[in-house]
Amino acid sequence: MANDIDTLLPALERALRDESDPQTWMNQEKADLIRWAIADLWPRVSREIDQTATANKITLVAGTYFYALPAGVLAVSRVDYVDGQSNEAGPLAPGSWEVTGDPLAATSTAKLHIAPSVAEAGGSLRLIGYGRYDLVTGASGNLIPDELVPLVLATARAEAYRRMGSDRARFEAWLTRNQVENISINELVILINEADSEAERLWRRHKKWQRPVPARHP
Repeated sequence: MANDIDTLLPALERALRDESDPQTWMNQEKADLIRWAIADLWPRVSREIDQTATANKITLVAGTYFYALPAGVLAVSRVDYVDGQSNEAGPLAPGSWEVTGDPLAATSTAKLHIAPSVAEAGGSLRLIGYGRYDLVTGASGNLIPDELVPLVLATARAEAYRRMGSDRARFEAWLTRNQVENISINELVILINEADSEAERLWRRHKKWQRPVPARHP
């Protein structure tokens, strides 16, 4: 089953016991919490890009030394060179490339800066690096794997409880719908802390280290 919003939203609603006729959190708010929880995975938990995908290759042009990073690529750890006859030549030497600009900007300004000697040789480059997960479906999407679902739901649930705890009207609406859990605001704080603790435990389990970047300015 794809971990898109149609799957994750009902799962969060079950965790919050807010499955029908929502009054405490609107559906759009819960969807936003899921989206932000997934975005917040970066960079502690990152997605390795598919270096074999055509979209993650850069064709070199003589006289051009700056190339926009492919969509979805936020960090580059290695750049492999492929000559004009499609022969693999291995990674470029440290100092022959660097990433400039801001890959996190609304309109990314990140570019791969290549040494002139590399660009003039022609051929293409294959990028090895990392990107974010998202909620986009289809070929261009990068949905989270099943093992990250508990972490995303725990993060979103903790934030939902915090919002409820700061809004008395929301808290009373939630109590009305959950009579079996008619709790005080102090007990709600315990729920928030428990959700935070679960999220932190899952963070420790899923943290991934990115490969170091050896590049220096050409």
